[in-house]
Amino acid sequence: MKKLTTLLLVVMIISPSILFAQYTNALRVKISGNGYSDETVIRFINGATPNFDGAYDAWKLFSTNPNVPSIFSKTSENENLAINSLPNYNKDTSIQIHTIVPVTGIYSIEVEEIFPVEDDYVLSFTVLSDNAVYTISGNQTFNCSLNSNSSNQPSLMFNVSKQFSTNVIAIENTNFYKLLNKSNGSFELVFNNNEEKNIVIYDLTGKIVDQEQTFQPNYSIDLSRYSIGLYIININSGNQFFSEKVFR
Repeated sequence: MKKLTTLLLVVMIISPSILFAQYTNALRVKISGNGYSDETVIRFINGATPNFDGAYDAWKLFSTNPNVPSIFSKTSENENLAINSLPNYNKDTSIQIHTIVPVTGIYSIEVEEIFPVEDDYVLSFTVLSDNAVYTISGNQTFNCSLNSNSSNQPSLMFNVSKQFSTNVIAIENTNFYKLLNKSNGSFELVFNNNEEKNIVIYDLTGKIVDQEQTFQPNYSIDLSRYSIGLYIININSGNQFFSEKVFR
């Protein structure tokens, strides 16, 4: 009996720590407007995937009231999720946040840390309607203008990155562009085409420090006259959207 009691005590002590470890790096994202609200949860867990994970994820159930706005994310297979558990990323990643908005207007987006996010993550939201960027540190609320839609459009990008060191040379490579760190505060975007690109650069307060519309395959960025810190580069070209973080 004594051995059984000891075993139960050990389980009771260990289990909460195991459960807590499962739910670190978790955010609740709430949309409020038109007199109603809805929320979704995004979290990062070792063992989770971008697909539906039965042990970690939850399907999205939509309100039958057409006046209620909805917010949710999707799996890589385009399935709607209320709780989306994703891998612990070691590289920059942007996750589409979708909404169904009944009435065009100003909506409040509230971000709450359900469980602490690791310090080396840099998190931000980009509002796609105007490219405004809001860096998230702890709990935060921001307002944005959203157009009425009923086709679960992506309205926000949830940007996840690891903090960069200044000795990074090739920060990101995609089929569309490459971002090079040439020197302290000097960067160059090298594109693989001459299509129209809209480039907007923000500091961590959301202030625009540079923006340009260009068809050129090369675009130089000079942040040397700005304060040392992290900057966000948003690139829109057609229906493609990219977001980068650079350290000046």
